[in-house]
Amino acid sequence: KLQEAALSLSETRRDTFQLDIGKTLYYGLTKEQVEEDLFTIVDLINNGNILKRPEFASVNLRAAEKARGISAFQAASEYASEGISLLQESDWVENKSTALSLYTIGAESELVLGDVDAAERHRDVVLARSDLSALELLPLQIGKAKALGD
Repeated sequence: KLQEAALSLSETRRDTFQLDIGKTLYYGLTKEQVEEDLFTIVDLINNGNILKRPEFASVNLRAAEKARGISAFQAASEYASEGISLLQESDWVENKSTALSLYTIGAESELVLGDVDAAERHRDVVLARSDLSALELLPLQIGKAKALGD
């Protein structure tokens, strides 16, 4: 019902209202409640995040992981892409695991969906980084080898 109310507002107010509702739910509910309604909460945050606040990249990662876990690869790809769009260069230092995971899930999901070019774009961004260890790059290199072997 909250989501329906948010959608009935004017566009500017709706965006702000959706972000406020999403944040309130995300920070105000228990972990179990958030997990149960994670997709709805993240959708509210993403729809209202008109300023593209980078702190929500990790929220999108959680949704992407959950979507991938239930084989909802289109949703996983969309959440990963939204999370990637929120990353800043400093995240490769401060939140390296979040950045790397978003790109990895994005590449894996796109590969499953059959969009090899999109998967390659995600991989290329990560593989071009000089500040990552060989171990951190391994999942993407294996995925690339699998894609080329098919």
